[in-house]
Amino acid sequence: MGQLSETQLRRLEEHRYSCASTSLMDPLMQKWWCWLVEQCPLTLAPNLITITGLIINIITSLVLCYYSPDAKQEIIICSFQKINMNEEGSSRGRQRQSQIETK
Repeated sequence: MGQLSETQLRRLEEHRYSCASTSLMDPLMQKWWCWLVEQCPLTLAPNLITITGLIINIITSLVLCYYSPDAKQEIIICSFQKINMNEEGSSRGRQRQSQIETK
């Protein structure tokens, strides 16, 4: 009872996954989904992709809750701009340091 019969094994080999498109965005996103699936190795478990998406959703929800705990105020966009400014500032500092060294 624990093993599959020959006909069951043959049908399992012939099986091809086919999803049903039921959402409104599915026709628009189908090309992107197909491209994304081709980028993933076949050894990657589908559950890992699902859990990764869940983790990303949880992280973004936590960030939104941190910046707007009551969900009534706007999210502070300038905090993201500060990150970019710091990166630009550090690259400018490196440029200045290289100019000083060449003189």
